Amino acid sequence: MFYPTTGLHDSGSRSGRLLTLTDSHLSGNTYFDIVTNNDDGAQWDQVGEEIKVAVSASTNSQKTTYLRQCISYRFWDTGVKVRENPCCTLEFTTNTGCTPHQSDATYSPYHVFGFVTAPEGELANINFGDAGGGGSSGTSWSSVRWSVIRWNEDTSESVQLGLRQGDNTFTFGGDLDPMKNAPTNYRFTLRHSEMLFAQMDGTYQWESGFLIFNYPGSNGDGDNNSNRTIATDTPISDGDHNIYVFVGIGRKTNGGDDDKVIQGKYKIWVE
Repeated sequence: MFYPTTGLHDSGSRSGRLLTLTDSHLSGNTYFDIVTNNDDGAQWDQVGEEIKVAVSASTNSQKTTYLRQCISYRFWDTGVKVRENPCCTLEFTTNTGCTPHQSDATYSPYHVFGFVTAPEGELANINFGDAGGGGSSGTSWSSVRWSVIRWNEDTSESVQLGLRQGDNTFTFGGDLDPMKNAPTNYRFTLRHSEMLFAQMDGTYQWESGFLIFNYPGSNGDGDNNSNRTIATDTPISDGDHNIYVFVGIGRKTNGGDDDKVIQGKYKIWVE
């Protein structure tokens, strides 16, 4: 169980929960049929407090166009119910960005962060594919909001951001640069927050979502920030559903000849 609403003032609640692989569930992808699968085209490793994921290029014409088409996902159960109307925040920090440091314009890794609501105890059955292309809800889950980093987008090794809902396509904003020349700076921090609200008719919705991203900038000072918001309300079918957090990894298109590695620390607050 994560931090319930009765524990909002505990020191543990303020410091957040560190996500580790030992308390996660792996949901893989076999040619974009998402199934529970331990051999799914990505390798996840725990490195101290950080999680490292390596994703290979596909030779099976696989590419990540919709949320359901990520190559691999990790899910964590927060233990918090939709009816508790929490504010949910996921933080990712990295000092290394995506390696190797190079231009991957054609084969960019897609790094996804999100919150999905689904019945308690049914984490292993979450299947974004049962919504169909662009669907905002599915039979094994009721609502999902997510953000994404596109890594190494050009010769400046820029990143791009997106903030979406449902089983939707990937769209991005402008280029955000690291400091690629000595002294290098690849420290990035992403914070994605979503707020749930009960409606007068007894239903629930995600009503406010925002993304704050700190990045080095071409001068390496690290005082650059980018903000994104999502105004669209997303209904949730059942207030008794649990809130799950997830991280996904995909590739812009098939091909390429090397693994992409992303390593960093993940923390969540659900209050």
